[in-house]
Amino acid sequence: ALALREFGDFHWDIDRQVTDGEWVALEGSWRGLYKGRPFATRFATWLRLRDGKIARHIDFMDYPTFRRMTSPGGTAAR
Repeated sequence: ALALREFGDFHWDIDRQVTDGEWVALEGSWRGLYKGRPFATRFATWLRLRDGKIARHIDFMDYPTFRRMTSPGGTAAR
């Protein structure tokens, strides 16, 4: 929860969605501000749905790009 205070506005652009039974996979870009620095990185999320609720949630993201863009002296998002 502490890290959440460091984020400014952010959003996800979903490029692709695949479903298979209880599972949904999403792929796209995550953009926003972290500690005042802009970032844009790729992500994938897997959701397992049961009874209309999220039973499992797994995130993957391009963390090296996120760190490079949000570190002091890093490359800003374009």
